Amino acid sequence: MRPLFPSHPFFQHHSHSMADHDINSPHSNPTDDCLLEQDLTAYWHFEREDSFRLDRRIIWSSVDSYLTVLGHDPPVRFPFHSPFLDMWNKPTCVYFEPSSYLTPYSSYPPRIFFAAVYEAWRHDCGEYWSPEYGHFMANPVLVTERGPKTLGDIADIHQEMCAFAKEYEPEDEHYRMHRSYPQVLLVCDKIDWAAAAKEDDGFVSLKEFAEQQTVLFVRTRAPGDISFDDLASHALPLERSDMGNLDVLRVPLSIAVKYMVALETHMGESQGKNPNRFDAELLSLDIPLGFDSSVRRHPAMWGAAMAEVARKHGNGSMEQLAWPALRIAAGVSGQPYELEQDPWRERWKPGYA
Repeated sequence: MRPLFPSHPFFQHHSHSMADHDINSPHSNPTDDCLLEQDLTAYWHFEREDSFRLDRRIIWSSVDSYLTVLGHDPPVRFPFHSPFLDMWNKPTCVYFEPSSYLTPYSSYPPRIFFAAVYEAWRHDCGEYWSPEYGHFMANPVLVTERGPKTLGDIADIHQEMCAFAKEYEPEDEHYRMHRSYPQVLLVCDKIDWAAAAKEDDGFVSLKEFAEQQTVLFVRTRAPGDISFDDLASHALPLERSDMGNLDVLRVPLSIAVKYMVALETHMGESQGKNPNRFDAELLSLDIPLGFDSSVRRHPAMWGAAMAEVARKHGNGSMEQLAWPALRIAAGVSGQPYELEQDPWRERWKPGYA
């Protein structure tokens, strides 16, 4: 949940004048217009994150056409979708071994794992968080019972896939394979269901789950200077005997996310926020009445266009104009209305302050 204007100076100094004004009126004053544009701009970002998270969730936690599956139909190993969008703009990938997801009730990775990764990544990135062009902490790869059996086999196939994908690297400058992607990978070989216990409030904390759930950090044989020195102090019992000559550590999932976020920055590949770099694939908002679709490409343009629609046609003219008035009125009254992302499940909570 993220308040739009919890400490906006306008609310601190102008609450009386706003309370006297009917915010639902189709005829708004310049001050209201400014607040409306701010609210709509924040809503633009909110909706894009909602779309992004839904896309990531589908890819990670279901048998989606964009999910890379190893051993599903030998000898075919590689995804057929082009141009390998799942490999671009991510610092690493997560291989899910059958022992981590195959049960009598499930044939794909548990959604709580992805939810925990998402919340940890979102939190650790802070102001540098960016969902543009598929940027995410990792790319999921499902290993079936007929797929690779050892960590060495996984590392070898990882190198094959990286080499194969590089042959089809897109010309679009927005997409690239991060330098760390061929060098490091994560393996999930078990799910710690005890980490998914409910707290006193009846919810499972995704933060607590990430701190208890473990993953294997594997340094592949690809050339590069990535070191695991910073991870050594967090290493847990490995419980594996199939490492070969690979560098492998078992660490909490939360530590793995922090390391990859820091590694992106260290390698100069942290995408960060760019006010003029927005992925058109995440544009799911309606086109303002009477405007060209291009106004959706930028938050300020869309907010200004929607505010103009409200001035001309009233707040009831488009569905996405109905809620800003309520949010602004709530903020004026001292009870900011919070936009809340669709919960992962009713029993989960992020767990971050």
